[in-house]
Amino acid sequence: FMDELPLILKIIFAIPAIDIVWNVYRFIKSYEKKNTLGMVLSVAIVLLFSWNVIAIFDIIMIALQGKIWWID
Repeated sequence: FMDELPLILKIIFAIPAIDIVWNVYRFIKSYEKKNTLGMVLSVAIVLLFSWNVIAIFDIIMIALQGKIWWID
């Protein structure tokens, strides 16, 4: 359902404090495709990397492509 949200709502979910929604989305998307690397990377993004940097990247990708970028 996340891919079908309006563009403005996708951008709101990418705001740094709320960006955890997209990280959970990445994990679930990778889990559904049984992509172990994707699941590990989605957790690593949350634990190791700055959420603010990822959130800004998500906002840029949503504005340009209408969806977040992920390895799946």
